[in-house]
Amino acid sequence: MNLSFEPAITPQQSQRCHGAVAELDAYLRALVRERRSAPRDDIVSALIAAENAGDRLSEDEIVGNTALLLSAGYETTMGLIGNGVLSLLQFLEQISLLKDRPALLSNAIEELMRHESPVQFTGREPRVEIEIRGRSMRPGDHCLLIVAAAKRDPEHFSEPDKLYVRERG
Repeated sequence: MNLSFEPAITPQQSQRCHGAVAELDAYLRALVRERRSAPRDDIVSALIAAENAGDRLSEDEIVGNTALLLSAGYETTMGLIGNGVLSLLQFLEQISLLKDRPALLSNAIEELMRHESPVQFTGREPRVEIEIRGRSMRPGDHCLLIVAAAKRDPEHFSEPDKLYVRERG
């Protein structure tokens, strides 16, 4: 299993990735144990204290959610900001447009996510048997969805490689 944000990594990179995941898991488990004995005003303590009809999150659930918050909340945000700045520097007329029309900022963020998304692919498994373009897929089949390709699909975007802040509607 590839545990990185990159679709193709070497076996050495995969090994380092697995090692880093194991280190993060150990760190988060120690943090959960620490927060159980000495809660603070933080997300881990809040997850420990969370209760729904008497049920509490297990250590695995707290560690999993915390790791997800770190990767999805930090990594993708950092990537979007960095990619967005680079994209804007490559299409300077869009910077001028945003300076002249700041109301387009929310559209610009959507376009930056499309143009250079920090998430290039995602995995899924169908819940029911489906057919896509003549190919049958069943529950349990693993699908790798290339988000970056979909966001550059010329059937949906007239100039898919261009950063273009558009009016909505």
